[in-house]
Amino acid sequence: MIEVRVAEYLLLGGIAIQVSRKSPGTRHILQIDGGMRNWEEVPANPATNDPAVTIALEDDEARALLDALLRHYQGASDMHTVRSDLLHERGRVDKLTEAIIRIASPHNRSPETDRRLT
Repeated sequence: MIEVRVAEYLLLGGIAIQVSRKSPGTRHILQIDGGMRNWEEVPANPATNDPAVTIALEDDEARALLDALLRHYQGASDMHTVRSDLLHERGRVDKLTEAIIRIASPHNRSPETDRRLT
């Protein structure tokens, strides 16, 4: 099973990403060096915090990577636009719901409205 851990990396002002593959009794950490990929074996349950890092990125680099991954896998990189669209649609539904409640509420209906509804 592949597992990815992301942690703050204060020395760089960004994040540290660790990609590991677990199997019974062992764990392998992906190491990338000079464009070469190597799965380095480490104990499955190390006694201390595991400092092995697959890649360290500054925040700007990490955000650019996140945008590219979202665009690749979900087709939309700008989640702010998606959220804005969702909130706009939610507002429209709220207004529609209020209007329906106003019409259906017996306290807001007049005898004339009842005649039109029947």
